[in-house]
Amino acid sequence: MNESDFAAKIVTRLNESLGQLDGPIVRRLAGARARAITLAREADRPMGWEGDVLVWGRGNRAPGVSWLLIVLALLFVLTGFFYWERIQQQRGGDFAEIDAKLLADELPIDVYLDNGFDVWLRQSSE
Repeated sequence: MNESDFAAKIVTRLNESLGQLDGPIVRRLAGARARAITLAREADRPMGWEGDVLVWGRGNRAPGVSWLLIVLALLFVLTGFFYWERIQQQRGGDFAEIDAKLLADELPIDVYLDNGFDVWLRQSSE
């Protein structure tokens, strides 16, 4: 049994029991049915704007807009990550260059650890 057969059976049963209801209930049901039909027709409309939100049909956001925002955020994060990585690699290269100069120098490493050498270095540079 598919959906349309099931819906037809429900409509038939409801119509059979309609005679047992009083007037006010029938009027309320007719009003609810009219509102439901109006909402169903509005749901079939194409994509458009409601206020400042792009919607698809009745109150559903357009699927493309949500995915577009997610993809843009992901691209922004990835770009920031790769930029940060590049800066870290450049800093690492700078440290490697300093280490290479220190190791290639003729002074022993103990000299750089001596506090007096630091004072002498400042005085000689002035």
